[in-house]
Amino acid sequence: MLTEILREQTRRQHEELESANPLPQSEADYVRQLKKFFGFVEPWERAVAQALPADDMIRAGRQKTSWLEQDLEFFGINHADREQLPRINELPSLASRAEILGAAYVLEGSTLGGQVIVRHLEGELGLRDGQGYRYFRSYGPDVGAQWKAFRDELLRASSTAHDPVIVGAARETFEMLHRWFRQCEGGRS
Repeated sequence: MLTEILREQTRRQHEELESANPLPQSEADYVRQLKKFFGFVEPWERAVAQALPADDMIRAGRQKTSWLEQDLEFFGINHADREQLPRINELPSLASRAEILGAAYVLEGSTLGGQVIVRHLEGELGLRDGQGYRYFRSYGPDVGAQWKAFRDELLRASSTAHDPVIVGAARETFEMLHRWFRQCEGGRS
């Protein structure tokens, strides 16, 4: 099944990304993380909006940029400040829907891991009621249902022709995120 293949064939990239992006131990660490995510998610979603119609299930109700904007605003980073934040230049390929689906697998999958991060942010940084961590709360109580719907879309798209493309795009996206996070650390964004 494609979802198991994706999990297995991206395991190394996923682990590398997690090790390069540990749970934040301070508010300053956390705000740096939010900026990194914003610098990747915002341009990717903007590009996908040009490549797919708004009602495509990859896009419909799955935009995360506004959640990051809310979180950054909570920490005093207003619209003008956000406009100055660095953005990734090299995005995952948008050449086919299968490639977009592979990249979306990484970003949608992060909503599951976000639930662990939410507990950490509440316990370690004292954040409450989604204030300052809307991005990681993502779909709230609907995370499981949203993941299942996305997983079903992956399975509908699965074929001998599409599976290698989807897996390759997911691996590429993990690697790009990892490079982006390392690049941001170098500049302490």
